[in-house]
Amino acid sequence: MILLTLGLINVMMRSLLFIRPRLIQCRSLQWTRVYTTETTKAATVNTHNTTNSENKRLIYATPNAALVKLAKVFSLSTLGISSVSAPAVIYFWESPAIQASGISPNLFLGALLASVCSTGALHYILSPFISTIALHNNPRSSTSSSSTSSHTSPTNKGLTPNSIVTLETRDLLARQRLTTLAIRDLEPAHGLFQTWRVKTQVMKQQYAQEQRDGTPPSIRQTRFWLDRRGAGDQEAMVSMLRIIQGNQQKQRII
Repeated sequence: MILLTLGLINVMMRSLLFIRPRLIQCRSLQWTRVYTTETTKAATVNTHNTTNSENKRLIYATPNAALVKLAKVFSLSTLGISSVSAPAVIYFWESPAIQASGISPNLFLGALLASVCSTGALHYILSPFISTIALHNNPRSSTSSSSTSSHTSPTNKGLTPNSIVTLETRDLLARQRLTTLAIRDLEPAHGLFQTWRVKTQVMKQQYAQEQRDGTPPSIRQTRFWLDRRGAGDQEAMVSMLRIIQGNQQKQRII
């Protein structure tokens, strides 16, 4: 009964999570919510934890990050309780208390297997979810851009394909995972629950360097899902989206 109750609670939690709107599509630059930096509190929450005032600034944050973390923690908790209680239930299977409950072995194993599969599926879906995006400021580019601000286009102000960003996601244990890369290394992804993905050439170069030098991989997350309810710097995010879409167009031409 414990496993069945945990399984039902787990399924209800995940059903509440998927009531949220579907993923944002990168095929167009039309945002359903305008990014703002004046009245939105989500863009300034925990700024001291995600950005460094010297070389990084927060340009995107989503209010659904806490919900995603809660869902993953709850899923892991129910799976842990089920895994810990399973050996005890199997050991005392012949006891009168277990036999009086009327639980069949197939039902017990099915509930345990469903908990494992649902936790894995939830991790696969929510692992690309982006909580925050931080832009690395380049002192040289900032000084040069201030002197030539009149010649800089407003749509691409402050960002170039070589700009470095840090994307925050969650791993299997709901811990913070930071992925730092250049904008040129990202390309649009048109699958379910993903907005961007790391280019295959970048991953091949990283794998070759790992085999040659033995260095640990710097990019561990290759899929990213951008939430449409996020808020932040509108100009920076629109510029970032256009650069990523431009990367795909250049790749098609080549």
